[in-house]
Amino acid sequence: GLVASLALIIVAAGSSRQPGDLEVSKWLQSFEGEWFSKLMRFGDWIGEAWRLAIQGLLLLSVLLILRRRREAGFLLAVSAFYVISPLLKILVDRSRPDHESIIVHAQSTSDSFPSGHAFGAIVVYVTVFMFARIVTGGNDRASLVLRIAAVFLLVIVALSRVYLGAHWPSDVIGGLVISSTGVALIYRIKQRLERKIANET
Repeated sequence: GLVASLALIIVAAGSSRQPGDLEVSKWLQSFEGEWFSKLMRFGDWIGEAWRLAIQGLLLLSVLLILRRRREAGFLLAVSAFYVISPLLKILVDRSRPDHESIIVHAQSTSDSFPSGHAFGAIVVYVTVFMFARIVTGGNDRASLVLRIAAVFLLVIVALSRVYLGAHWPSDVIGGLVISSTGVALIYRIKQRLERKIANET
């Protein structure tokens, strides 16, 4: 929740990496196989900010076509929360992993904490998970497949950032936790507003 998010931000601001970051990174990079490398690169590719934005716009379009305005409003609200990610990068000012510590396959000039890929993946794929039944017209099998796909994409996006040496594991965890906290808070606000509207009608 909020306490965990604040704790992660404070700890990240105080050091270049956390205990266990180096060990976990080396362990994940020890996995060999062309298929795993391609999977991780796909996770990095699909998790780019503009590609996540396209996926979010597709979901938004479907919700608007189905006239689910409240759900569309929720998606817009959690998408707006994404601006917190670059602001936190500037605030925390943590450097990226370097070649001296681990293998770095993905270079980036921005700061490291939190992982923008992980942050954005939560926004998009958690929302897809939440609205899977709506999007599939209530089809149980189709909604299950969509939810499994959303979880799978979220996992590989998160893992790819560590595997490619773009982030420390704590950067990715920070992105996941802070973004999840924001989504949960916005969802609670949505529920309260819906109850208030229901009581007034």
